[in-house]
Amino acid sequence: MASEPGAAWPVAIAPGFLLSLVVSLLIALLFHALFGSRWRGLALALIAALLGFTGGEAFARWSGTGFGMFGTVHLLHGVGGAVVALAVLGALERRGTQRAARAVGLSDEGGPEGAPRGRR
Repeated sequence: MASEPGAAWPVAIAPGFLLSLVVSLLIALLFHALFGSRWRGLALALIAALLGFTGGEAFARWSGTGFGMFGTVHLLHGVGGAVVALAVLGALERRGTQRAARAVGLSDEGGPEGAPRGRR
């Protein structure tokens, strides 16, 4: 089935939704490039950034603010929500890593407990 020139797509995607999706994915990729190390971490960062951006957008709509908007998207609040969500994710991952290290008898620096820590 050939489409006519100028015909719309069968499914329209709202530009605001697409912008929100692209910005939150870019923030997650940047976070993972700076702090991530595993594929699982990338998947969690993508989910956290999407949820955080959505939360920031929802907060901006609820509070009725109009600044920091690009079109229909509260870009400033969305980016802030994504950054907060990724910071929480980073803190939870770091806490889980430290807890797992203590469970297997390693210190926070990766060596056995009681081992010399080296220079500081």
